[in-house]
Amino acid sequence: MKKKELYGWLLNTMISAGWENISSRPSVDNDILYSKGESGEEDLYIRLKEYYSTSTTSTLSTTTDIYLSSYPLRSYKPGGVGVSGIADPPLATGRFQWGRIARAATHLETPLTVYYHCNKDRIVFIVEWTGYTEFDSNFFLFGKPSNLIVKKSDTSVSVTVSGYGYTSSSVYISDVADDDSDNSAYVASLTQLDIPRSINSSNRISMSEVGITQTFDGFHSIVDGIYGINKDSRMENTRVLNGDELLDDKGNVYRMTSVVPYQNSNYFNTPFPLIAFRIQ
Repeated sequence: MKKKELYGWLLNTMISAGWENISSRPSVDNDILYSKGESGEEDLYIRLKEYYSTSTTSTLSTTTDIYLSSYPLRSYKPGGVGVSGIADPPLATGRFQWGRIARAATHLETPLTVYYHCNKDRIVFIVEWTGYTEFDSNFFLFGKPSNLIVKKSDTSVSVTVSGYGYTSSSVYISDVADDDSDNSAYVASLTQLDIPRSINSSNRISMSEVGITQTFDGFHSIVDGIYGINKDSRMENTRVLNGDELLDDKGNVYRMTSVVPYQNSNYFNTPFPLIAFRIQ
C-alpha cells in the first residue's frame, strides 16, 4: 500500500476481524476500538489516532507526518451523537504512545509493505519500507497479547506496543494486578527473554522472544510473533537487508528486518537492532 493508506487499512483490518469503533466523538475522543476478545468475555479498548499531540491536520493520510498514536483504556462509555464519551483513564491529550512508522518525514505516495496478523484479541504488524536504505522499519501490537503471564487476567489487559516512538515508553498496559492507584495506563518496557547471542561457529544465530515487563507485575506477556536478534559485526546493514530469511530447525521460515536504533533519550525503542517474524 501507500503511506497515506496505512491508517485506513489499520482501522478496516481491526473492524473486519471483529473489533468495533465505538467512539461517539472521533474529533475529540479519536478512534476507540473495542472488542470482546476471542473468548467473547473480554473488554478490550484501544484509543488510536494518526497524528502527534494536539495536531489534527498533520496526519498520516494527508501529510508527510509519521506518527501513529495509541493508548490502552480500561473502559470507555460512548456519549450521545457528537458528545464525548467517558473513559478510564480519562481522555487527556498527552496520554498517548507516539509511535513512529518511519524515522523521518515520509511522502504520502511512498510505498510500504505491512506484514500482520489480526484477530479479536489483538493486531500485530510490521511496517516495512520498499525503498529500504537504513533502519526504518517498525512493529506494533495493539490489544491483548496471546502469551499472557500477567496475574490480573479477569480485567482488561490491553496493551499498546511500538518498537520505536517519541514518548515516555515503548509500551503501555491498561491495568496491573498489584496497584490500583494510577489514573493512567502503566508504563512498561520491552525485554529480550533470552541472553542476546551473536553468530556462533556454525554460522547460526539465536532469536529471542520479546517480553513486556512492568514494575509492579514483572513479566506481563510476550509480543506475539516478534523475535529479537542481537547485533553482530557480520550482520551490519550492508549485509542484512529487508527480505533476508532465516530457517529454523523445524523448517519454519522467518523474514528478517532492521528496526530503528536507539538515538537519544527522547526516543524509545527496542533493545535490539534486528527482528525476525514467521512468514511460513
